Amino acid sequence: MWMARVASARRVEKEMPLSWFDGESYVEGFVDLAFEEADGWVILDYKTDAGRGDESVLLERYGPKVRAYQDALRAAGVVVSAAGLWLTQTGDVALLASSDSSTRLERA
Repeated sequence: MWMARVASARRVEKEMPLSWFDGESYVEGFVDLAFEEADGWVILDYKTDAGRGDESVLLERYGPKVRAYQDALRAAGVVVSAAGLWLTQTGDVALLASSDSSTRLERA
């Protein structure tokens, strides 16, 4: 499902550089994968070292980084429709909820 979404995206960016100062913290990094769909951009951070069952640990560890990227893009006027982790060993995607700290997992 996710590969099909990327393949049909309007635009795809890989290793997209990002830097942002929110008035308190400086955020700098690379968005592993960003692709544009009709309702906005999806940003995903690849995780190559995780299998099934590791999602909650990974989201706790890497969620703040992905949220910072999401906030930076939104501050620049980019509509971000979804953000999360792509677990490359399983093909699963763990998405961060847009309004709070909850998550949802989409199996491959």
